[in-house]
Amino acid sequence: MSRSQTEEVKPQLTRQSNAAKAHKQSLRQNLRNSAAKSLIKTYIKKLLLLVRAKDHVASIKAFAGVQSVLFKGAKKNVIKFNKAVRIASRLNKRIKTLESRTVV
Repeated sequence: MSRSQTEEVKPQLTRQSNAAKAHKQSLRQNLRNSAAKSLIKTYIKKLLLLVRAKDHVASIKAFAGVQSVLFKGAKKNVIKFNKAVRIASRLNKRIKTLESRTVV
């Protein structure tokens, strides 16, 4: 019998063991980053729901949580720092417009 009939041959992803290790690390990091990005998006969506409901006090409290998650993600290089600042600025702008509408 030939070798292919007796045992399964696994496809070799990489030729060197250090490349295989790097590939495994990149897969783990990809999972970690995906989870962090998903968390950021979830916090943003919850804040936007509060803004659409015109709940000013709750949206201010939620904004603090969004900022925390955004800047933790930026610190861990999940997203770029400027993107975190830009998102926070735009969300804060929405909350401020909500404030001006409720005061008048």
